[in-house]
Amino acid sequence: MGTPGVVVGYDGSEFAVRALDWALEEAELRGLPLTVCHAWRPPRGADLGTMAALRRAAERVVRQGAEPALARGLPVDVDLHEGSAADRLIELSAAAELVVVGSCRPDATRGVSVGAVRRAVAGHARCPVIMVRDPGRAHRQGPIAVGVNGNGDIDVVLGFACQEAVARRLPLVVVHAWQHQTGHARAVMPLDPVAVRARAEERMTRVLGPWRTRYPNLLIEVSAAEGPARQELLEAALDATLVVVGAPEARCGSMTVFMLDHAPCPVAIVRTQEVAL
Repeated sequence: MGTPGVVVGYDGSEFAVRALDWALEEAELRGLPLTVCHAWRPPRGADLGTMAALRRAAERVVRQGAEPALARGLPVDVDLHEGSAADRLIELSAAAELVVVGSCRPDATRGVSVGAVRRAVAGHARCPVIMVRDPGRAHRQGPIAVGVNGNGDIDVVLGFACQEAVARRLPLVVVHAWQHQTGHARAVMPLDPVAVRARAEERMTRVLGPWRTRYPNLLIEVSAAEGPARQELLEAALDATLVVVGAPEARCGSMTVFMLDHAPCPVAIVRTQEVAL
């Protein structure tokens, strides 16, 4: 097997088909090979005949996942793994540029948010991960939305978002939100909301300056507002093609989980050393 490039988890489901479609586009845009990964696990106590039949079925699934790439003339590898899908995707992520997986909406009746495989991959993958939902939905042409709040590796998150926007020829919307702590014990007097907004916008101007220089043809807009960060980013996601968030290593932050559960568009999780949003 060669360099994984863009890795997609594929099990033949409608959500996996949507993820495969997105992964194909990413591979084309990035000029990278595609790796189609399918994991299977025989039931405990299965006899040799059953295991052989299950393996043949798994081989058919992974070949099916590779067919669209072959039809487009893209370099593609298949990765058939006996064992945990999450563990294998995380393993492949160490050498990959990007991992793409499908994800269903949360099940309100059972309190299930992100599926176990998706949650594990989002929290532990070593490269950026894109979670794709809503099978059958046509590709949008809205902006790339990215959330930043000033903590963690802003440049890592912004770098990924800028690259996606440039590759897709879409504008970038940078969402920055804050909440005014009027009841803070150390506050001598209430802060002027106008002054707080001005400082926030000034800071975003400084942060985005190098990126505007690096990508002079990229339209970068700032959406700065007082309010819960997750709500502001969710609102931006309503019209977005992709929403980008940062997440600390080895876990999903609350913002990541919220966006995976509620964002109406695919969500990119970019690994950071600290929480970015």
